Amino acid sequence: MSAALSSAPLRIVVADPVDGVVRVTVTGEVDTVSAGQLRAALTGVAADPAVRGLVVDLTGVPFVAVAGLHPLLEASAAAEAGRRTMRVLAGPAGGVQGLLERAGVLV
Repeated sequence: MSAALSSAPLRIVVADPVDGVVRVTVTGEVDTVSAGQLRAALTGVAADPAVRGLVVDLTGVPFVAVAGLHPLLEASAAAEAGRRTMRVLAGPAGGVQGLLERAGVLV
Protein backbone atom coordinates (compact mmCIF):
# COMPACT_ATOMS: atom_id res chain seq x y z
CA MET A 1 0.00 0.00 0.00
CA SER A 2 1.46 3.37 -0.94
CA ALA A 3 0.68 6.70 0.61
CA ALA A 4 -0.70 9.33 -1.69
CA LEU A 5 1.15 12.59 -1.76
CA SER A 6 -1.10 15.56 -1.29
CA SER A 7 -0.45 19.23 -1.40
CA ALA A 8 -2.53 22.30 -0.80
CA PRO A 9 -4.26 23.13 -4.08
CA LEU A 10 -2.92 26.22 -5.79
CA ARG A 11 -5.21 29.20 -6.09
CA ILE A 12 -4.22 32.32 -8.01
CA VAL A 13 -6.20 35.55 -8.01
CA VAL A 14 -5.20 38.33 -10.39
CA ALA A 15 -6.70 41.63 -9.25
CA ASP A 16 -7.65 44.47 -11.53
CA PRO A 17 -4.88 47.03 -11.94
CA VAL A 18 -4.76 49.98 -9.55
CA ASP A 19 -2.69 52.86 -10.92
CA GLY A 20 -1.06 50.41 -13.34
CA VAL A 21 -0.07 47.92 -10.63
CA VAL A 22 -1.50 44.39 -10.60
CA ARG A 23 -1.54 42.23 -7.49
CA VAL A 24 -1.32 38.47 -8.01
CA THR A 25 -2.28 36.63 -4.83
CA VAL A 26 -1.20 33.01 -4.60
CA THR A 27 -2.28 30.48 -1.97
CA GLY A 28 -1.40 26.80 -1.69
CA GLU A 29 1.79 25.01 -2.66
CA VAL A 30 3.79 25.90 -5.75
CA ASP A 31 5.29 22.58 -6.82
CA THR A 32 6.35 20.88 -10.02
CA VAL A 33 2.74 20.25 -11.03
CA SER A 34 1.36 23.71 -10.22
CA ALA A 35 4.31 25.85 -11.39
CA GLY A 36 2.77 26.03 -14.87
CA GLN A 37 -0.33 27.70 -13.43
CA LEU A 38 1.82 30.37 -11.81
CA ARG A 39 3.78 30.85 -15.04
CA ALA A 40 0.55 31.29 -17.03
CA ALA A 41 -0.82 33.87 -14.59
CA LEU A 42 2.39 35.90 -14.48
CA THR A 43 2.88 35.71 -18.25
CA GLY A 44 -0.68 36.96 -18.77
CA VAL A 45 -0.05 39.96 -16.55
CA ALA A 46 3.30 40.68 -18.21
CA ALA A 47 1.64 40.70 -21.65
CA ASP A 48 -0.60 43.63 -20.69
CA PRO A 49 1.09 46.85 -21.88
CA ALA A 50 -0.96 48.91 -19.40
CA VAL A 51 0.69 47.17 -16.44
CA ARG A 52 3.52 49.22 -14.94
CA GLY A 53 4.08 47.13 -11.86
CA LEU A 54 3.43 43.73 -10.36
CA VAL A 55 3.03 42.58 -6.78
CA VAL A 56 3.16 38.82 -6.25
CA ASP A 57 1.71 37.98 -2.85
CA LEU A 58 2.98 34.60 -1.66
CA THR A 59 2.15 35.12 2.02
CA GLY A 60 -0.41 32.30 1.74
CA VAL A 61 2.12 29.89 0.23
CA PRO A 62 3.64 27.39 2.68
CA PHE A 63 5.91 25.67 0.14
CA VAL A 64 7.70 26.57 -3.11
CA ALA A 65 9.57 23.87 -5.00
CA VAL A 66 12.55 24.75 -7.16
CA ALA A 67 10.26 24.42 -10.19
CA GLY A 68 8.14 27.18 -8.67
CA LEU A 69 11.08 29.56 -8.67
CA HIS A 70 11.35 29.55 -12.45
CA PRO A 71 8.11 31.46 -13.14
CA LEU A 72 9.08 34.04 -10.52
CA LEU A 73 12.57 34.49 -11.97
CA GLU A 74 11.13 34.75 -15.49
CA ALA A 75 8.58 37.35 -14.36
CA SER A 76 11.30 39.31 -12.59
CA ALA A 77 13.47 39.33 -15.72
CA ALA A 78 10.50 40.34 -17.89
CA ALA A 79 9.62 43.15 -15.49
CA GLU A 80 13.18 44.44 -15.53
CA ALA A 81 13.40 44.23 -19.33
CA GLY A 82 10.11 46.10 -19.65
CA ARG A 83 11.16 48.68 -17.06
CA ARG A 84 8.36 47.63 -14.75
CA THR A 85 8.49 47.11 -11.03
CA MET A 86 7.97 43.74 -9.41
CA ARG A 87 7.68 43.06 -5.72
CA VAL A 88 7.29 39.67 -4.10
CA LEU A 89 5.74 39.30 -0.65
CA ALA A 90 6.35 36.13 1.35
CA GLY A 91 5.77 35.02 4.90
CA PRO A 92 8.36 33.03 6.83
CA ALA A 93 6.18 29.89 6.92
CA GLY A 94 7.88 26.79 5.52
CA GLY A 95 11.08 28.56 4.63
CA VAL A 96 9.55 30.20 1.55
CA GLN A 97 11.02 33.59 2.43
CA GLY A 98 14.53 32.16 2.85
CA LEU A 99 14.32 30.26 -0.43
CA LEU A 100 13.18 33.34 -2.32
CA GLU A 101 15.93 35.45 -0.74
CA ARG A 102 18.62 32.93 -1.71
CA ALA A 103 17.26 32.80 -5.26
CA GLY A 104 17.36 36.59 -5.53
CA VAL A 105 13.60 36.91 -6.02
CA LEU A 106 12.98 38.52 -2.65
CA VAL A 107 15.31 41.32 -1.63
